[in-house]
Amino acid sequence: MAKLISKPVPASETWGTLTALDLANGGRVLWQVKTPEPLVGGTLATAGGLVFTGEANGHFNAYDAATGKTLWTHQTGVNVGAPPMSYAANGRQFVAVATGTSAGLRPGGAIMAFAIPAQ
Repeated sequence: MAKLISKPVPASETWGTLTALDLANGGRVLWQVKTPEPLVGGTLATAGGLVFTGEANGHFNAYDAATGKTLWTHQTGVNVGAPPMSYAANGRQFVAVATGTSAGLRPGGAIMAFAIPAQ
């Protein structure tokens, strides 16, 4: 039996990708965004054409769902390793995400919520 050898990958050799697929056309790649660190949380796509995801480096980003263009980014100060969520209150839509960890990479934590501008 072969011996499995593993070693950590240096941070300088890691990155993430956010990829939009056209599932109606065989899974064709529509667009792809490369991020400086792996994406460790989830992704939220809204009916209004926005895609949200966070990065381990603390950036929480909004993208145009049709083009992949970055529309907005917020530096949370701690890692964003949870999936974003959306809710409505008093007729306004919000997106929220839990940030930080109890230990390890950029510890800290909060739930941050942002209002989505009316279109």
